[in-house]
Amino acid sequence: MSYSERKWFPFASFHITLRGDRKNDIFLDDKDFQVYLKIISEALEYFDNQYEIFCYCFMDNHVHLLVKTKEKHIKYFMARISSIYTKYFNGKYNYAGHIY
Repeated sequence: MSYSERKWFPFASFHITLRGDRKNDIFLDDKDFQVYLKIISEALEYFDNQYEIFCYCFMDNHVHLLVKTKEKHIKYFMARISSIYTKYFNGKYNYAGHIY
């Protein structure tokens, strides 16, 4: 199944959700939540504050983010966060493949 590219507008706010594959948990202990938050913080710095997080909600099997963009597409921010966290998660729990 292919997906059409999502619409993006500069200086707009987006509600982003990520859910674990097959509704599986993506946070298995408290440290996982902390690592995810640190990855977001580092991504904000990496992209020179091209994004602003208004609020977030981390559940065991999914994430909600309210993000405002500036001039850089939201896909770059989300790809960085998702990739780094997936590598962390797979390494910690000896998994392979995608988690979202």
